[in-house]
Amino acid sequence: MKRHSSVIASLVTLSICMNHAWADPGDAGLTAYGVTLYGILDAGIAYQSHGAPLSAYYAQGLEYGISSNSNKSITSLAPNGLSPSRIGLTGTEPIVEDLWGIFTVETRFSPLSGEIANGPQSLVQNNRVPAASQTANGDSSQAGQFFSAAAFAGIKTASYGSLTVGRQNALLYDNVVAYDPQGGSYAFSLIGFSAVAAGAGDSEYNRLNNSLKYFYQIGPFHVGAQYQDAGEQIGGAAYEFNVGGSYERLSLEATYVNKKDAISLGIYSPTTSQLAALTAAGLSITSSLKATISDNESSALMASYDAGGLKAFAGYERIVYSNPDSPQSYTAVGATTIGGYYIGSVSAGNYVNDKVLQVSWTGLKYSLTPQVILTGAFYHYDQNSYASGKTTGCSTSAASSCSGTENAISLVAEYKPGKYLDLYGGVMKSGVSDGLASGFINTSTTSVTIGARLSF
Repeated sequence: MKRHSSVIASLVTLSICMNHAWADPGDAGLTAYGVTLYGILDAGIAYQSHGAPLSAYYAQGLEYGISSNSNKSITSLAPNGLSPSRIGLTGTEPIVEDLWGIFTVETRFSPLSGEIANGPQSLVQNNRVPAASQTANGDSSQAGQFFSAAAFAGIKTASYGSLTVGRQNALLYDNVVAYDPQGGSYAFSLIGFSAVAAGAGDSEYNRLNNSLKYFYQIGPFHVGAQYQDAGEQIGGAAYEFNVGGSYERLSLEATYVNKKDAISLGIYSPTTSQLAALTAAGLSITSSLKATISDNESSALMASYDAGGLKAFAGYERIVYSNPDSPQSYTAVGATTIGGYYIGSVSAGNYVNDKVLQVSWTGLKYSLTPQVILTGAFYHYDQNSYASGKTTGCSTSAASSCSGTENAISLVAEYKPGKYLDLYGGVMKSGVSDGLASGFINTSTTSVTIGARLSF
């Protein structure tokens, strides 16, 4: 399902039509009449001790962290290492005193292929492909939508906060990126690369379609709430709540998420026995994916401390997966899911015992000079044994439902030779064990990435 790849040209053309002479407000992008065009291009080269070939559609481009199909050493062009490449428009328009209209539309793409980020397409391309021959792939909230990252509008006031509606970042996603020492980087952050933590257990829910989001700031403190309506292509309803603030050099954030009928998409193995069922349902292996359905609940606490040139970060999240109370029609075989793909088979009973995934991280960011920044981080995943029957309580790689761990450590150096250019180089080493290593070809990888990021 190839989506329109001309979105970049369309956005630029739309922006230029608003005014032939742009004013440059510094780091805010290119602005005219209250509307700002902004963007990032990020690309480089990477070496991985165990990896999979580059994908034109996978949002991350490469699997910078260890994955089940990480096979052999590769050297490859590497998109979106430090930041996702993007282009967007955002605007603020005064309506009356203390009331503004606001909007944002944004898409993210591969600077190497020009394709809009599309996780499900990267999965479909690997249906029935042996793991050792697969290209990089993974589920994502970005599924080839014209505005794959954001499309929302609303109002804001200085007195009562902002209220927006549409496709927008989840509150949890905003906070995880802000309190990740590596800023949600694909190449150097495990929580940025996997997107599980920011999506309350499933990467599709980093962003919420059809959502209503409220945010209110009073002095150094703030509160937020977000609601996603149940409907086709998004699973069940979602609720997110957030409270946070800062005192002198310390900042704290607490977030709670409850997502019903969360959908996690996966590929069909070469030996799948479900092809006859797909054909009988009028579906094709070229547009259908496996779906695991669960009710997810997440609680997260994050903190940072700014000591001047040195800033410390820490975070903890507890995610609970349980069997859905009553799976709805939009999670059934044949239903259209995110990006217009089809659910070809459904697993809705994987969590007889609740799966509990605990995610923790910490790190330091040090400004050696105004132009040179060093960042180090450590990430840890810990999964309980949620297996049932004879394998209850297992702690081996015999099944993905056994207890297991995943760890990653990274170090990055950034050099800013100019206002809009960053040069970077770094390494991330990641590894899995026991249940989290079930079905993996290799259990660890070292990924070295260098690149450049241009922003406007």
